[in-house]
Amino acid sequence: MANKSLMEQYREEYGRRKKMMALILKITVIILAAALLTTGVILGVMLATDGFASADDSESDGDGGIPSITGPEDGYVIVYIGDKPSYKSFVKTTGKGELKIDSRVNLDKVGTYTVRYTFGELEYVLTVYVRQRTFTDADRTKLYENIEKIAQEKGMTSGTKTEQVQKVYAFVNKHIHWGTDRSNIADTHGTAFSRDTWQTDWEEEAALSLASGEGDCYSYYSLSKAFFEVLGIENLGIQRSEKSSIEGTHFWNMVNVGSSGVDWYFYDATVLAGRFPDGSS
Repeated sequence: MANKSLMEQYREEYGRRKKMMALILKITVIILAAALLTTGVILGVMLATDGFASADDSESDGDGGIPSITGPEDGYVIVYIGDKPSYKSFVKTTGKGELKIDSRVNLDKVGTYTVRYTFGELEYVLTVYVRQRTFTDADRTKLYENIEKIAQEKGMTSGTKTEQVQKVYAFVNKHIHWGTDRSNIADTHGTAFSRDTWQTDWEEEAALSLASGEGDCYSYYSLSKAFFEVLGIENLGIQRSEKSSIEGTHFWNMVNVGSSGVDWYFYDATVLAGRFPDGSS
Protein backbone atom coordinates (compact mmCIF):
# COMPACT_ATOMS: atom_id res chain seq x y z
CA MET A 1 0.00 0.00 0.00
CA ALA A 2 1.20 3.50 -0.80
CA ASN A 3 0.12 4.89 2.54
CA LYS A 4 0.99 3.48 5.90
CA SER A 5 -1.58 1.01 7.17
CA LEU A 6 -3.32 1.46 10.49
CA MET A 7 -1.24 -1.41 11.83
CA GLU A 8 2.02 0.29 10.82
CA GLN A 9 0.88 3.56 12.36
CA TYR A 10 -0.10 1.73 15.53
CA ARG A 11 3.32 0.09 15.84
CA GLU A 12 5.09 3.43 15.43
CA GLU A 13 2.93 5.06 18.08
CA TYR A 14 2.93 2.12 20.48
CA GLY A 15 6.40 2.79 21.89
CA ARG A 16 5.64 6.43 22.56
CA ARG A 17 2.31 5.68 24.20
CA LYS A 18 3.78 2.98 26.43
CA LYS A 19 6.19 5.57 27.88
CA MET A 20 3.28 7.85 28.65
CA MET A 21 1.15 5.10 30.19
CA ALA A 22 2.63 5.44 33.67
CA LEU A 23 1.68 9.12 33.77
CA ILE A 24 -1.77 8.38 32.33
CA LEU A 25 -2.33 5.70 34.97
CA LYS A 26 -1.53 8.15 37.77
CA ILE A 27 -3.99 10.68 36.36
CA THR A 28 -6.61 7.96 35.93
CA VAL A 29 -6.28 6.85 39.53
CA ILE A 30 -6.94 10.43 40.63
CA ILE A 31 -10.02 10.60 38.41
CA LEU A 32 -11.26 7.26 39.70
CA ALA A 33 -10.77 8.35 43.28
CA ALA A 34 -12.87 11.44 42.66
CA ALA A 35 -15.54 9.36 40.93
CA LEU A 36 -15.65 6.89 43.78
CA LEU A 37 -16.09 9.64 46.33
CA THR A 38 -18.94 11.06 44.25
CA THR A 39 -20.83 7.88 43.38
CA GLY A 40 -19.66 5.28 45.88
CA VAL A 41 -20.86 2.51 43.53
CA ILE A 42 -17.68 0.89 42.26
CA LEU A 43 -15.88 -1.36 44.73
CA GLY A 44 -12.79 -3.52 44.59
CA VAL A 45 -11.28 -2.11 41.39
CA MET A 46 -7.69 -2.90 40.47
CA LEU A 47 -6.03 -1.00 37.60
CA ALA A 48 -3.20 -2.40 35.53
CA THR A 49 -1.34 -1.52 32.36
CA ASP A 50 -0.38 -4.18 29.86
CA GLY A 51 2.91 -6.04 30.20
CA PHE A 52 5.18 -7.17 33.01
CA ALA A 53 7.23 -4.70 35.00
CA SER A 54 11.00 -4.80 34.74
CA ALA A 55 12.75 -7.16 37.13
CA ASP A 56 13.17 -5.59 40.55
CA ASP A 57 14.53 -7.73 43.36
CA SER A 58 15.52 -4.91 45.68
CA GLU A 59 14.89 -4.74 49.41
CA SER A 60 11.51 -3.96 50.92
CA ASP A 61 10.65 -2.65 54.36
CA GLY A 62 7.03 -3.73 54.18
CA ASP A 63 4.09 -1.56 55.18
CA GLY A 64 4.46 -1.60 58.94
CA GLY A 65 2.48 -3.65 61.44
CA ILE A 66 2.87 -7.33 62.26
CA PRO A 67 5.46 -8.99 59.97
CA SER A 68 3.87 -11.11 57.23
CA ILE A 69 4.51 -12.23 53.67
CA THR A 70 1.76 -13.37 51.32
CA GLY A 71 1.62 -14.37 47.67
CA PRO A 72 -0.97 -15.36 45.04
CA GLU A 73 -4.01 -17.17 46.42
CA ASP A 74 -3.28 -20.25 44.29
CA GLY A 75 0.40 -20.26 45.24
CA TYR A 76 1.68 -19.99 41.67
CA VAL A 77 2.12 -17.67 38.70
CA ILE A 78 2.54 -18.31 34.99
CA VAL A 79 5.20 -16.56 32.91
CA TYR A 80 6.38 -17.09 29.37
CA ILE A 81 9.76 -17.55 27.77
CA GLY A 82 11.04 -14.07 27.00
CA ASP A 83 9.18 -12.36 29.85
CA LYS A 84 11.00 -10.29 32.46
CA PRO A 85 8.81 -10.72 35.54
CA SER A 86 9.22 -8.74 38.71
CA TYR A 87 9.40 -11.46 41.37
CA LYS A 88 9.09 -8.84 44.08
CA SER A 89 5.69 -7.81 42.70
CA PHE A 90 4.27 -11.31 43.22
CA VAL A 91 4.32 -11.02 47.02
CA LYS A 92 3.24 -8.50 49.62
CA THR A 93 4.92 -7.87 52.95
CA THR A 94 3.91 -6.06 56.11
CA GLY A 95 6.10 -5.13 59.03
CA LYS A 96 9.75 -4.15 59.07
CA GLY A 97 12.32 -6.38 57.48
CA GLU A 98 14.47 -7.13 54.47
CA LEU A 99 12.85 -9.06 51.62
CA LYS A 100 15.36 -11.48 50.10
CA ILE A 101 14.59 -13.34 46.89
CA ASP A 102 16.22 -16.56 45.71
CA SER A 103 15.01 -17.32 42.19
CA ARG A 104 15.47 -20.77 40.68
CA VAL A 105 13.62 -19.84 37.50
CA ASN A 106 15.10 -20.45 34.04
CA LEU A 107 13.18 -18.07 31.79
CA ASP A 108 14.69 -19.71 28.71
CA LYS A 109 13.26 -23.16 29.35
CA VAL A 110 9.73 -24.50 29.82
CA GLY A 111 9.31 -26.02 33.25
CA THR A 112 8.14 -25.69 36.84
CA TYR A 113 10.36 -23.65 39.14
CA THR A 114 10.36 -22.07 42.56
CA VAL A 115 11.15 -18.66 43.95
CA ARG A 116 12.04 -18.66 47.65
CA TYR A 117 11.37 -15.52 49.65
CA THR A 118 12.67 -14.73 53.12
CA PHE A 119 11.43 -11.80 55.15
CA GLY A 120 13.10 -11.72 58.53
CA GLU A 121 12.29 -15.13 60.02
CA LEU A 122 9.42 -15.73 57.60
CA GLU A 123 9.66 -17.80 54.43
CA TYR A 124 7.43 -18.15 51.39
CA VAL A 125 7.87 -20.41 48.35
CA LEU A 126 6.20 -19.47 45.07
CA THR A 127 5.75 -21.92 42.21
CA VAL A 128 6.48 -20.45 38.78
CA TYR A 129 5.34 -22.17 35.59
CA VAL A 130 7.37 -21.13 32.55
CA ARG A 131 5.52 -21.75 29.29
CA GLN A 132 6.20 -21.30 25.61
CA ARG A 133 3.91 -18.85 23.92
CA THR A 134 1.75 -20.47 21.27
CA PHE A 135 0.72 -17.10 19.86
CA THR A 136 3.39 -16.30 17.27
CA ASP A 137 4.43 -13.10 15.52
CA ALA A 138 2.68 -14.43 12.41
CA ASP A 139 -0.51 -14.86 14.44
CA ARG A 140 -0.17 -11.33 15.75
CA THR A 141 0.31 -9.90 12.26
CA LYS A 142 -2.76 -11.78 11.01
CA LEU A 143 -4.82 -10.49 13.94
CA TYR A 144 -4.02 -6.85 13.19
CA GLU A 145 -4.59 -7.34 9.47
CA ASN A 146 -8.06 -8.70 10.26
CA ILE A 147 -8.76 -5.91 12.75
CA GLU A 148 -7.67 -3.26 10.26
CA LYS A 149 -9.86 -4.76 7.54
CA ILE A 150 -12.93 -4.80 9.80
CA ALA A 151 -12.20 -1.26 11.01
CA GLN A 152 -12.18 -0.04 7.41
CA GLU A 153 -15.33 -1.97 6.46
CA LYS A 154 -17.28 -0.77 9.51
CA GLY A 155 -16.23 2.86 9.16
CA MET A 156 -14.34 2.88 12.44
CA THR A 157 -11.48 4.92 11.01
CA SER A 158 -13.60 8.06 10.61
CA GLY A 159 -15.47 10.30 13.03
CA THR A 160 -14.61 11.54 16.50
CA LYS A 161 -12.97 9.25 19.01
CA THR A 162 -16.29 8.88 20.79
CA GLU A 163 -17.93 7.80 17.53
CA GLN A 164 -15.07 5.39 16.85
CA VAL A 165 -15.45 3.85 20.29
CA GLN A 166 -19.21 3.46 19.74
CA LYS A 167 -18.57 1.68 16.45
CA VAL A 168 -16.10 -0.67 18.15
CA TYR A 169 -18.67 -1.32 20.86
CA ALA A 170 -21.41 -2.06 18.31
CA PHE A 171 -19.24 -4.61 16.50
CA VAL A 172 -17.75 -6.38 19.54
CA ASN A 173 -21.04 -6.43 21.46
CA LYS A 174 -22.81 -8.19 18.59
CA HIS A 175 -19.91 -10.33 17.33
CA ILE A 176 -19.20 -12.08 20.63
CA HIS A 177 -21.94 -14.21 22.13
CA TRP A 178 -21.79 -15.08 25.81
CA GLY A 179 -21.28 -18.75 25.05
CA THR A 180 -18.89 -19.83 27.79
CA ASP A 181 -18.19 -19.16 31.43
CA ARG A 182 -14.50 -18.65 30.75
CA SER A 183 -12.31 -17.14 28.05
CA ASN A 184 -11.29 -18.79 24.80
CA ILE A 185 -7.67 -18.81 25.88
CA ALA A 186 -8.64 -20.77 28.99
CA ASP A 187 -10.37 -23.31 26.77
CA THR A 188 -7.26 -23.50 24.58
CA HIS A 189 -4.74 -23.87 27.39
CA GLY A 190 -6.89 -25.94 29.75
CA THR A 191 -9.10 -25.21 32.71
CA ALA A 192 -6.05 -24.69 34.94
CA PHE A 193 -5.06 -21.61 32.94
CA SER A 194 -4.41 -18.72 35.32
CA ARG A 195 -5.83 -15.22 34.88
CA ASP A 196 -2.59 -13.87 36.34
CA THR A 197 -1.29 -13.25 32.81
CA TRP A 198 -4.33 -11.41 31.49
CA GLN A 199 -2.29 -8.26 30.81
CA THR A 200 -0.04 -10.09 28.35
CA ASP A 201 -2.42 -12.62 26.78
CA TRP A 202 -5.06 -10.26 25.42
CA GLU A 203 -3.84 -10.44 21.81
CA GLU A 204 -4.21 -14.22 21.70
CA GLU A 205 -7.63 -13.93 23.35
CA ALA A 206 -8.64 -11.27 20.81
CA ALA A 207 -7.68 -13.53 17.91
CA LEU A 208 -9.51 -16.51 19.40
CA SER A 209 -12.60 -14.44 20.16
CA LEU A 210 -12.69 -12.95 16.67
CA ALA A 211 -12.54 -16.45 15.20
CA SER A 212 -14.99 -18.18 17.58
CA GLY A 213 -17.52 -15.38 18.03
CA GLU A 214 -18.07 -16.31 21.68
CA GLY A 215 -16.44 -15.85 25.05
CA ASP A 216 -16.66 -14.16 28.44
CA CYS A 217 -15.86 -10.68 29.74
CA TYR A 218 -12.14 -11.17 29.05
CA SER A 219 -13.03 -11.89 25.41
CA TYR A 220 -15.00 -8.64 25.06
CA TYR A 221 -12.18 -6.73 26.75
CA SER A 222 -9.44 -8.21 24.57
CA LEU A 223 -11.14 -7.83 21.18
CA SER A 224 -12.13 -4.26 22.02
CA LYS A 225 -8.56 -3.48 23.03
CA ALA A 226 -7.24 -4.81 19.72
CA PHE A 227 -9.44 -2.30 17.87
CA PHE A 228 -8.44 0.56 20.19
CA GLU A 229 -4.75 -0.19 19.65
CA VAL A 230 -5.09 -0.20 15.86
CA LEU A 231 -7.20 2.97 15.88
CA GLY A 232 -4.69 4.73 18.13
CA ILE A 233 -7.16 5.27 20.97
CA GLU A 234 -5.48 5.36 24.37
CA ASN A 235 -6.86 2.68 26.63
CA LEU A 236 -6.33 0.84 29.90
CA GLY A 237 -7.39 -2.57 31.10
CA ILE A 238 -9.20 -3.03 34.41
CA GLN A 239 -9.68 -6.19 36.42
CA ARG A 240 -12.07 -6.23 39.35
CA SER A 241 -10.38 -7.84 42.31
CA GLU A 242 -11.55 -11.39 42.93
CA LYS A 243 -11.73 -10.48 46.62
CA SER A 244 -14.19 -7.64 46.10
CA SER A 245 -17.64 -7.68 47.67
CA ILE A 246 -18.99 -8.71 44.25
CA GLU A 247 -18.47 -12.42 43.63
CA GLY A 248 -15.92 -13.27 40.94
CA THR A 249 -13.67 -11.12 38.79
CA HIS A 250 -14.51 -9.01 35.75
CA PHE A 251 -12.57 -7.33 32.94
CA TRP A 252 -13.36 -4.13 31.09
CA ASN A 253 -11.68 -1.18 29.38
CA MET A 254 -11.10 2.51 29.91
CA VAL A 255 -10.73 4.75 26.86
CA ASN A 256 -9.51 8.29 26.39
CA VAL A 257 -11.82 9.97 23.88
CA GLY A 258 -10.63 13.53 24.48
CA SER A 259 -9.40 15.52 21.49
CA SER A 260 -7.02 17.24 23.89
CA GLY A 261 -6.12 16.62 27.49
CA VAL A 262 -7.55 13.71 29.43
CA ASP A 263 -11.11 12.52 28.95
CA TRP A 264 -11.37 8.94 30.20
CA TYR A 265 -14.50 6.81 30.24
CA PHE A 266 -15.36 3.30 31.36
CA TYR A 267 -16.10 0.97 28.44
CA ASP A 268 -17.67 -2.48 28.80
CA ALA A 269 -18.94 -4.27 25.67
CA THR A 270 -20.36 -7.31 27.47
CA VAL A 271 -24.03 -8.14 26.99
CA LEU A 272 -24.81 -7.10 30.57
CA ALA A 273 -23.13 -3.69 30.46
CA GLY A 274 -26.02 -1.56 29.20
CA ARG A 275 -26.08 1.09 26.50
CA PHE A 276 -24.66 4.51 25.70
CA PRO A 277 -26.52 7.55 27.10
CA ASP A 278 -28.13 8.17 23.68
CA GLY A 279 -29.52 4.63 23.65
CA SER A 280 -27.21 3.33 20.92
CA SER A 281 -25.55 -0.05 21.17
